[in-house]
Amino acid sequence: MASWVAVDMDDTLVDKHTGVATPGAAEAMQSLLDQGHRVSIWTARFSHARDEEHSNAIKKQVEHELALNKIPYSDVWTGHVKPDVDAFVGDNLIPYAGNWPQSLSMLHMYLGKPAEGHNEPSEDE
Repeated sequence: MASWVAVDMDDTLVDKHTGVATPGAAEAMQSLLDQGHRVSIWTARFSHARDEEHSNAIKKQVEHELALNKIPYSDVWTGHVKPDVDAFVGDNLIPYAGNWPQSLSMLHMYLGKPAEGHNEPSEDE
């Protein structure tokens, strides 16, 4: 069963200072899409939007950064609050601490299904 997953942009998918993709980000997003999930990119950048025109400019900037880094996604969330998703990867619920395989494993555990291509850690680990 496909789920709706939101992924934070800054310091999860791309380094907010350099705009460069974090290691494994593109592959992780492609894996989620291949499994049929809706992957929405969420960023707090929209909370600073003054009006619809400014919001559209921010969305284009985000889409440009994602394209430059070849990061696939379903859509960019432009709401002023976090979307009502099944799981959120970033600084809430499913943490990202520089290790995409670990974040994906935690995401799949949260969603109640094993991650494809990821072995569950043994009790010794």
